[in-house]
Amino acid sequence: MDDNNRKKRDSTTKRLKRDDIPVDKAGTGPFRSDSPEQVIPWVIDLNIGDSLLQVQVREQMIVGRGSGVGEADIDLTPFGAQEAGVSQRHAIILARSKFLTVRDMNSTNGTYLNDVRVPNNQDIPLEHGDLVRFGSLEAQLMFAVLPPHTRASASTDYETLKPTARGDGRHVLVVEDDEDVAQAYQLMLRASGYKVTVLHSRDEAVGYLSQTVPDALVVDINLNHDTPEDRGGLDVLFYFQNLCVRHQISIPVLVVSGIADDVYRRQAINAGATLVLPKPVRVDELAVRIGMLLQVMGANRA
Repeated sequence: MDDNNRKKRDSTTKRLKRDDIPVDKAGTGPFRSDSPEQVIPWVIDLNIGDSLLQVQVREQMIVGRGSGVGEADIDLTPFGAQEAGVSQRHAIILARSKFLTVRDMNSTNGTYLNDVRVPNNQDIPLEHGDLVRFGSLEAQLMFAVLPPHTRASASTDYETLKPTARGDGRHVLVVEDDEDVAQAYQLMLRASGYKVTVLHSRDEAVGYLSQTVPDALVVDINLNHDTPEDRGGLDVLFYFQNLCVRHQISIPVLVVSGIADDVYRRQAINAGATLVLPKPVRVDELAVRIGMLLQVMGANRA
C-alpha cells in the first residue's frame, strides 16, 4: 500500500479510462471461484487530491453523493462533491466480462474521461491510469487487482497462461497489508487448490516464518510503506532469503510492486525475489506463476 491517506469503504470497486471500442453487452458479471459465494472483485484505487479511496467492484456501482438506499455506492461527499457539482446519482461503473465501463447517468455537469465527455447512457471502457472527472471533481483511477481473464486496458493483449497442476494443498504465504487485495489473492489461490495464509505486516511475517516455512511466498514490496524510510517488504525478503540459505532450501518468492521503478525491482531481486510482478496483478496470472515456479524449482525443501 503506497498511500498515506487511504480511506476504505466496504463496497464494490471501479476502474478507469476510455477507449472507443465496442462493449460486449452479454459478457457481464464477476468471476466466481469454485464456491458460488466467492466472487473475486476488481480492486480499484481512486486518487482524489492527496487522498485515496479504495473500493471493490463486483457488478455495478453508482458514483455520486449520499449513501442512503437508492443513493450512491461510492459517496464522494467527503471530497467536496457538492461544491464540485457532482449529482446524487452521477455515473455508474459496471464490471464487464473483460474490463470495466463507465456510463453517465444524465448528470447535470457531466462525466469526463481524460477530458473527453462521456455521452449519456453510453458505456465507455475504463483503463488503468485514466483521469476521470465527475463535474469538476477529478480523480485518477488505478487498478490494484484484476479478476481472472480481465484487462487493465481494452487494448492490452495478455499472454495466454495455461494453468499448471493444481495446488494440491501446498502452502502459500501472502504478506500484503491491503486487506481487499489480500482477499482477492486468497480467493483465487484457494480456488486453485492451495492452502493460503495471509499476514498484514513485517513483524507478523517474520514471526511466522521463524516457525513455519511455506511452499511459496508472495510479498508486497510496498508493505506498510508510509514513509520513504519504511522497507517492510524488503525486510521480509531479506529475512526469508537468510532463512533459505541457512536451511539450504529453494522456495519460490513472488514480489508484487505498485511502483514502476527498476530500482525497486533490482532491490527485490537482490533480496531474494524469484519473480517481480507489477501492479495491477491479474489474480489468475498470480496463481499460474506460482504453479510454474513450483514445478521449475521443485519445491526443494527438506
